[in-house]
Amino acid sequence: MVGMDKLTRYPERGGDRRLPDEILDEGMVAVLSTVADGLPWSIPIAYARAGDRIVVHGSTGAGALRHVAAGAPVTLTVTHVDALVVADTAFDHSMNYRSAVLRGTLDRVSAGAEELLDAFLDAVLPGRSAEVRVNSRKELAATAVLALPI
Repeated sequence: MVGMDKLTRYPERGGDRRLPDEILDEGMVAVLSTVADGLPWSIPIAYARAGDRIVVHGSTGAGALRHVAAGAPVTLTVTHVDALVVADTAFDHSMNYRSAVLRGTLDRVSAGAEELLDAFLDAVLPGRSAEVRVNSRKELAATAVLALPI
């Protein structure tokens, strides 16, 4: 079996580490997938790249986040459709797209969580963290901050 980190179909379309970083930096919503209680599930989730990891966050009460924070393996997928390919036959229609698929486990972040939340906000809305009030302790306690190594 080929390792899951290798492209087997059209490997020439891959690239070095810069390519997934570009794809990740252009997006803000990913699909986070795992298996819970024997059933697959996927949720859309906002994300940001912070160096060599992807940061997600959500309510500590959310069952989905509790499950993946406990070490369940995940995939996180970001896709950008760049063009539709229109052809003479329906069979030959296609799409040109770029995607990054990350596999691993999410690490719960406690030390430095506030800084990662600021980086997350600034990735989505540049400079916004300087314009809003500081998170309260209650808000921080209710927020799970998770990181996925790239």
